Amino acid sequence: MGYTQNTKHINPSGTYTLNAHIRNQENIYGSYGDLQIKLIESNSIVVSLFYCKGEPSYNSGSFIDTITYINNISHYIPNLDSLCTLSFYFTDSNVYINQKSDVNVGACGFGYGVYIDDIYNKASSESPIIKDFLTDEIIK
Repeated sequence: MGYTQNTKHINPSGTYTLNAHIRNQENIYGSYGDLQIKLIESNSIVVSLFYCKGEPSYNSGSFIDTITYINNISHYIPNLDSLCTLSFYFTDSNVYINQKSDVNVGACGFGYGVYIDDIYNKASSESPIIKDFLTDEIIK
């Protein structure tokens, strides 16, 4: 996967999804997740991310934080893992998330073997109500 720098300012606000590859009535095979982004200043966004590996382990990772947004790119370094960097590259229709870490297992404070390097497609451009994906609590 790659990213081509876009020179126009993109409003990243919206809801993005990562859809599992195969679903049946009982199990979900392949990674899936949701990402909510809200532009709060021209150079700052609130990010709420949830990611799950699917069958058989359903290991997952999530976080909510405010991060800098410059030239359609954001970088996030979790407080619990300074060796991890999540980079968000925005286009009009999706966001590519690139995960870099020196640790292979439990990197970025996520579950065992969770590696979120993927493309989330924009499902809505409406400014979302940011919620914690685990508790459904609204973040103000």
